[in-house]
Amino acid sequence: MTEERRIVTVLFSDVSGSTEIGEALDPEDVRALLSRYYALAKEVVSSHGGTLEKFIGDAVMAIFGLPIAHGDDPQRALSAALELRDRVRKDETLGGRLPLRIGVNTGEVVAAREPSEGDFLVTGDPVNIAARLQQSAEPWQIVCGERTLRAAGAAFLFGAIGEIAAKGKRVAVRAATLVGRGTNARMRVPLIGREGELDQLELVARRAFAQHRAQLVSVIAPAGTGKTRLLEEFLERLPERAVPSLRAASHVLATARRALPARRYPRRRAVGRRPPADTRVARGRGRRVTARQ
Repeated sequence: MTEERRIVTVLFSDVSGSTEIGEALDPEDVRALLSRYYALAKEVVSSHGGTLEKFIGDAVMAIFGLPIAHGDDPQRALSAALELRDRVRKDETLGGRLPLRIGVNTGEVVAAREPSEGDFLVTGDPVNIAARLQQSAEPWQIVCGERTLRAAGAAFLFGAIGEIAAKGKRVAVRAATLVGRGTNARMRVPLIGREGELDQLELVARRAFAQHRAQLVSVIAPAGTGKTRLLEEFLERLPERAVPSLRAASHVLATARRALPARRYPRRRAVGRRPPADTRVARGRGRRVTARQ
């Protein structure tokens, strides 16, 4: 079994009043409702780049940031929570019978995977808190942890931050209710400590424009160290009129990689000596330039 620490966002969705539903309906009808709900949850979570970790009775647990970290996993989880709630509520079959309560929380977990099965077992306090947030929510309400709130930026609107007395926690959990989408404006902060990598990218770009020849650059680093942020900063510095096709191509490639399942991207093994994990590599016309982070 292999284990690794990851920063993920956990989404818990549960049905409010499931006991009453079980008493009022035939077991086959309950099963049909839950099957429809599970299929809808799987579709929504997958469309936002998340992983459906498990079904627990009438509850759904999804992970965003595992096995692939996207850089905006809290935002993806919040978007998935809103879409799941709205689609279930508007569904003619589910809306009046399966009122959802959703909790979303971000934090560091330990992900263990059995090599023979390929599935992850995620454990850690963020998972427990997400479940407690879900339990504290009212029907059709989405309650989010403080770290998720900070990561969401201006793209979402929240109610006032309060404290929730979560079962088993000695200290109250700070959380707020997700109201809806905001301005969708991302909070831009200065990129610090990446001047060398940006210089390498800009050098290759200038060579490509001057010589009218294609160049290839590979940015290699562990998950969550800012590869996507580096690319965004590089694209922002490029002249808009000169490289519209490069901007479009990079967006398509990034979107395609995030949308495809993780198994389509097996880990590549280097031949010979393996470079340090904290090393960035830029390639341009056969030249290899290495810069430590």
